[in-house]
Amino acid sequence: MEDTDRAASTINQLYAYTLNMAHYGEQFLAYETTNEHFFKTGSSDILNQQFSYLKKVKKLSTDIQSSKGKWKHSYQTELVQFDQLIATYERTYTEIIKSIKYKGFMDYGLLGHMKEQINYLEESSYINKEYLLLMQHQEKEYLIRGNKEHLYNTRSYAARIKRELNQNPNISMGEKIRLTEHLRRYNSAFLQVVEEDLKVGYKMNKGLVPRIQQLTKDIGHLVTAINEQAKSKKNDLYDKARVGVVTATTISVILLLILSVSFNIILKR
Repeated sequence: MEDTDRAASTINQLYAYTLNMAHYGEQFLAYETTNEHFFKTGSSDILNQQFSYLKKVKKLSTDIQSSKGKWKHSYQTELVQFDQLIATYERTYTEIIKSIKYKGFMDYGLLGHMKEQINYLEESSYINKEYLLLMQHQEKEYLIRGNKEHLYNTRSYAARIKRELNQNPNISMGEKIRLTEHLRRYNSAFLQVVEEDLKVGYKMNKGLVPRIQQLTKDIGHLVTAINEQAKSKKNDLYDKARVGVVTATTISVILLLILSVSFNIILKR
């Protein structure tokens, strides 16, 4: 019974750690990807909590499988599968964080580099400001919606600005090269942002985020099943123990009655 209690308690601890890990993972994706402090410092309290629980999950699962208790064999197959899912989860989540940092936010990463190029272009009197504003508007619409139409429109306005620069006879060759280079850098960074968005897949049915969402569900279902199995084994053992106690008590009462009847018969003789 002690082994069963220990198993139920340890498995329940694994269950709690896993749910917390998943919770903080979802919180990070929901709130920290637009938190300037995270991109400025590279640090996030939510992310630290998530990886803290991930570390606890991995250690506890390893401890269970390396323990001397015979009860661990009841969960061996499920725990091996669990470890595989956790390893895939960790790799996928690490990729997501790397991609998010690379894309950046506001003044950081690729988006910060794009903003810097826009600032240079805004300073020039040779740039068509109407096209520049429209290009920025389409860029922001793309970042919000992930719509291909806004992607093409952003590229289209960039092409118009470049065409006007090339056709303007009043710009010196050096200035034309400088402005064209800033526009090229903007375009290059924007296309890299698009690539990172496609890889991460925030607004799509494929990519790293949909994959991590599915992994979270699979891990949740598996650890819940393991926990329910441990609770069921514990409850079954306690039920058997209660039945044993009731049976022993009943037999004792019957024996006492038999002895009482036998004693009364002897007295009557």
